[in-house]
Amino acid sequence: PGGSTPVPPGSVNAASSASSASSASFSQSARPAPVESPAPPDPFPQSRTNAVPAGQGNNPEALYELGENCFYGNGVKQDYRQAAQYYRMAADMGYAPAQNDTGYCYENGIGLKVNLTMAATYYRLAADQGNADAQYNLGCCYENGHGVPQNYIMAAQLYRKASDQGYVGAHRALGNCYYTGQGVSKNLSEAARLFRLAAEQGDAVAQYNLGVCLEYGHGTEKNPAEAVKYYRLAADQGDENAKASLKKFGVKY
Repeated sequence: PGGSTPVPPGSVNAASSASSASSASFSQSARPAPVESPAPPDPFPQSRTNAVPAGQGNNPEALYELGENCFYGNGVKQDYRQAAQYYRMAADMGYAPAQNDTGYCYENGIGLKVNLTMAATYYRLAADQGNADAQYNLGCCYENGHGVPQNYIMAAQLYRKASDQGYVGAHRALGNCYYTGQGVSKNLSEAARLFRLAAEQGDAVAQYNLGVCLEYGHGTEKNPAEAVKYYRLAADQGDENAKASLKKFGVKY
């Protein structure tokens, strides 16, 4: 799966009005807000700590691999709680991929109670080490105010760092920032460029967004035929906005 995140971040299509005479809409990289839980007690009872195989307790990469095995059920029974334990143990030794995944577990309640503050804390630890997954995830936290005060400028800065490392979701998220002027100066040409980067790597939301740019001439020349091409690519991945756009062109889907 993408990078070190055990499950894709799970962005959802949320139609958002774009300021244009054509009233085009594009898909934001928003995430539904988890329900904040009180800070939990130590989520790993003492009885579970003896699950670490001998000789691996001080090796963060080995602990992380154990977490991956438990998460996916590779050779062992799938156990999200045990996976989260291994991730956090490795994270607390400074291992960036594990820090990102621990944050993801806290954010989404996978093996741990939802705690957005802890999620942002672990994402930051990994992001500060240059982990692109965590830079993107922390950017989402700032964009949505999950565990940190909402700050669009910080979100855009983090998306840029991840985008500069080739992170597909960050291309799309930063493109959204430029499309709306959220956290950056509005620049439709840059938005279209970033959507294209993500679209060419298979991101369905970016494919739809690029289709919008091509249909209405936002940041690029109008090209209805190419717009249909990208709408179709997005629709093939189940994007409902793209399916609706294809109907306008008389394309049955």
